[in-house]
Amino acid sequence: LQLQQTELQKLLQYFADSVSTFSGTSLAAQNLNDRKKSKILSVNEQTIIELSLNFDRSWSAVSRAIDDAKVSVNDRNRDEGFFLVSFVTEDDKKGWFGFLNFDDDESSTNLDLSQDPEFQIFVKENSGKTRVSVISLKNDLEGAEELLSEINKLLT
Repeated sequence: LQLQQTELQKLLQYFADSVSTFSGTSLAAQNLNDRKKSKILSVNEQTIIELSLNFDRSWSAVSRAIDDAKVSVNDRNRDEGFFLVSFVTEDDKKGWFGFLNFDDDESSTNLDLSQDPEFQIFVKENSGKTRVSVISLKNDLEGAEELLSEINKLLT
């Protein structure tokens, strides 16, 4: 037991010492990030994703990320460059086994007009780059940041 505890302490210390060497990019987001097509910026105290892609490719990538995140899309308007969505944060998932994601209901990514949208995702092109931002329609700034982070992780 003492040997196991000593080895576990060494392992934990290794992780604690090496935390600063890990990058914030997930494996799922590496496709765009490896080719330096995506970066996170802060503009006017708002976090945004800047893509080195035109609007059409960015819209497509963000649409796939939203679908992969199982976000309920209440409305989308490509001409205006926005999605109205509902997003269940990790804190909102119910039950002990919510992390297992048993709910693979494909309809959750279809247009869902029965719910009030909680967030608006903007996809706007400017000078050959496209910026993706999220605002909360219900003053949930933390939820907006979490949704943007989820989109960034799933960008391909």
